[in-house]
Order: sequence, then structure tokens, then C-alpha cells
Amino acid sequence: MKLALANQIHNNNIAIVSASDRNTFIDNRDGLITADKDIVLGIFSVDCAFALIYGQYGN
Repeated sequence: MKLALANQIHNNNIAIVSASDRNTFIDNRDGLITADKDIVLGIFSVDCAFALIYGQYGN
């Protein structure tokens, strides 16, 4: 499995995740986005609301 997690800082920084980011914490980001359907994106949530946005594009 390819998992990427955000090391959140309560800001508006978003990282574009690629295959080289698998199995890592991505520092100083509060959001993750990827076009790679084989990567699982994860965040931790305690006192903040989170949003999941999913969309397909292309063929």
C-alpha cells in the first residue's frame, strides 16, 4: 500500500502527493491531493473538521 500522511500545522498549505511520497509524513501541510489512484491519503483529526473531495477526470 502507498500511504501518505500530513504532518498538520493548522494552516492552508496543501501538498501534491506523488509516488515518491509513499509511506511518509509530509511536513507542514494541512491538505493532500493526488492524481495517483494507488496512493491512500490520510490526515489526523482531533478538534478540526475535515473534508474529503473526490473527483474523476480524464478517461
